Amino acid sequence: MRRPAIAFALCVLLAGCSGSGESEGAESHSPTSAASSTTVETATSTTETETTTSDEPADEPRKPVERRVTVAGEERTFFLFVPSSVDTSEPAPLVLNLHGSGGRAPRQISLSGFNTVAETEGIVVAYPTARGGQWTFLSDEPDVDFMDAIINDVSEQLSVDTTRIYAIGFSQGGDFSTSLPCRRPGMFAAVASVSVLNHHTTPTCSESAPSAVLSMVGTADRIYSIEEGLTEDVPDPDPPGPLADEVAGWVSTNQCDPEPDETTTDKDVVVREYSCETGALVVMIHSGGHIWPAEDGVGLDANTAIWDFLSKHSNTE
Repeated sequence: MRRPAIAFALCVLLAGCSGSGESEGAESHSPTSAASSTTVETATSTTETETTTSDEPADEPRKPVERRVTVAGEERTFFLFVPSSVDTSEPAPLVLNLHGSGGRAPRQISLSGFNTVAETEGIVVAYPTARGGQWTFLSDEPDVDFMDAIINDVSEQLSVDTTRIYAIGFSQGGDFSTSLPCRRPGMFAAVASVSVLNHHTTPTCSESAPSAVLSMVGTADRIYSIEEGLTEDVPDPDPPGPLADEVAGWVSTNQCDPEPDETTTDKDVVVREYSCETGALVVMIHSGGHIWPAEDGVGLDANTAIWDFLSKHSNTE
């Protein structure tokens, strides 16, 4: 893996990254991005930026850089966050953080607030943008190749720990993240989906492609209903069904005991942890709606819980 002698020129704290989530339906119905409150720098996948000295406080996260890659003859964009704590010559974990239906990368940066955890923990984070705000799920679609191109591009710019590549996402982005282990077996050490869970059958997630999976869902979610599954018409050849059905699929794929170890935290979050022969499966149920949970109101800090789960898994296990 090539290790350049340069680093990205990155700067200030993102505005509005509270991680508190959004109201139900906003991501599905309103593709308005948070670009007005999120400033970014731009670089191409073929242009290296010189190292700069920043006058900003060292404890403030840098600002993501927009990068471009070509996939199937089409230019695609993503935003890359490299924490100030990362030594670009040393292997670092990489997280792909995927927006929901109708969204864009800048909105996911603001919505999830994941850069705060990334800065503290030394995590490199890539935020892709889907074409038309919709991720595609079929194996012959270029969105999976887009994920490959992002990983390759980041790996050419700095040192990526290939045993610690992860995918997380909100809503349809979470749906897509859980499809990636089925399409690229062995590439992703763990995945996490927020406000959805899907066990994909296009292609089939089988015992040959187990994965460590974390899902967070809300009892008041009207878009992904725990009892009914997806209630809105979002492009997906394999829409997520009721939580119990999707859990059963992952229980089979990961060869888990169907009876979980269930606990309730002091913030009234139900945690169901399954004992699995391969992969892993954890489901967290909070009281909120279609949101990226922060502790306020629902008792669950999604970012802390996600990294706590992901960091336990690598492809060397």
